[in-house]
Amino acid sequence: MLSDKEIRKTIEKHREIFETLENYDKTREVPFQRKRIDLTLSIRTINKLKRLKEQTGKPISRIIEEKIEENPKVRGEYLKRLEVVRRGKFVKVDDFKKRY
Repeated sequence: MLSDKEIRKTIEKHREIFETLENYDKTREVPFQRKRIDLTLSIRTINKLKRLKEQTGKPISRIIEEKIEENPKVRGEYLKRLEVVRRGKFVKVDDFKKRY
């Protein structure tokens, strides 16, 4: 029989597998299964995806998965604009009815 220490060590070593099994128990879905869904996309987006498909030879679904799963890199320009908005002048409102 395994000791508590050995059990914890095994769980820690294979955490991803245990989490996958736990999720399967809850949902009866395996995360690497593929499922077909309908999407509504703009014509422009569809054309971009088609061009990427031709350039890379990958299916459109794989292109979308890769874009979603990779860590998006936020442009510096966006961060600068966001900072301007965050530092904007705001009025604290405790009670909206009293104020307006």
